[in-house]
Amino acid sequence: MQHTVVGHPLAWSRDFALLGIALGGAAPFFVIFDFSFAFVGALVGGTSGALLGALSAVVVELARTRVPMSVQIAGMAAVGSLWGALAGVAGGASGTMFHEGGIVLGFVVGGCTGMVALGLFFPVYLFLSVRRDPVWPAVAAALLAAPMMGWLGIAALGASLFGLWLFALPVAMWSAVALDRSVERARLAMQVSDARRERLAPL
Repeated sequence: MQHTVVGHPLAWSRDFALLGIALGGAAPFFVIFDFSFAFVGALVGGTSGALLGALSAVVVELARTRVPMSVQIAGMAAVGSLWGALAGVAGGASGTMFHEGGIVLGFVVGGCTGMVALGLFFPVYLFLSVRRDPVWPAVAAALLAAPMMGWLGIAALGASLFGLWLFALPVAMWSAVALDRSVERARLAMQVSDARRERLAPL
């Protein structure tokens, strides 16, 4: 089996599915307290999250030496927005409180929530994966934070309306550069460790 730096796609699939279930269910429920919305959102979020996780592992593995980390983080945030919008639309279509307006609400708020959630989760998850450290702390933190993510999505929507993201972009870019350097150092250290292990292996 070919060695991968970011980890096995099945592991990413499992973790993104858990994240999708938690976000799709808890994030909308603790904002509008609509059980139907939350149930369908969790179902769609978990199913699509399993596919997204496996695909992301493959894409990130292929792009890690070609695409800057800042671009990868921005791309995953954009993917998270689409992911959240998908679960939000599905939940809104089945919700009982807002009828036709639930689809629009799910699309807008779900998109913002997915962008914030995956934008925060992905850098930490990738860093732990590359270092071959346990990723469960990042997954557990994301699951625990899921009930608050709906409100963070609404806050992000309000911030974008007032242009406050212009102040956050430089911070995000510098953070991405720092993470990129940390991941590169971890990757080089891992290559050195693998080379030493191969030299010490019995013939």
